[in-house]
Amino acid sequence: MRGFGGNFDRFGRCRQGRVDSILARHYELRVWSLDHWLVKALLRFVCFLPLRFEHEIGRASRLVQSVRLDAGARRLEFHTEVHWSERHRMLKVAFPLRVHADHATYEMPFGHAERPTHYSTLADLARYEVPGHRWADLSEHGYGVALLNDSKYGHSAFGDTLRLSLLRAPTSPDPEADQGDHRFAYALMPHAGGWREAGVVAEARRFNQPLVWAQGRAEAR
Repeated sequence: MRGFGGNFDRFGRCRQGRVDSILARHYELRVWSLDHWLVKALLRFVCFLPLRFEHEIGRASRLVQSVRLDAGARRLEFHTEVHWSERHRMLKVAFPLRVHADHATYEMPFGHAERPTHYSTLADLARYEVPGHRWADLSEHGYGVALLNDSKYGHSAFGDTLRLSLLRAPTSPDPEADQGDHRFAYALMPHAGGWREAGVVAEARRFNQPLVWAQGRAEAR
């Protein structure tokens, strides 16, 4: 596996997370043969390989999404761009999970709130969507899944399915509500134990405030 050390710094961190340097080096050495050696090299040295999807949604809207799992990450990220041109419609994402819980937990200012995942009363039925901040979590004994987001606040949970509201299209009082281009991200975080033991709050904070790498010069002393 010699010849690929330039993709990492002296701390073992990936510098760019790109495949092109590996492929270029392989092209020079092996004349572009996608063999088992290259597959092993990619698996070992690539920091992430995003999958890109493009969808026509609704009557006149378009969604472009990159799904990525970084090396060593605890979350699967969905980076999304939408051109939204709908009327009287709503865009939501739903994740059916094999988690059985009577209540889901949602972040709120300075704490959290637990709400039922079933509609037993008229009050429960009226809460078909509830507010939440950076995360919502569905956990049973021993494991669970958290749904993180960077800018969305409408959640819902029914049975074993977590949902997040992404865009809406009302015409009153603002006929142009949510129209146009949007960019946002959300992520799934499976975990052992409950949301407290799993560090869901800290992971949501890291998702919303990622480290930014930049080049610079050290100041002379």
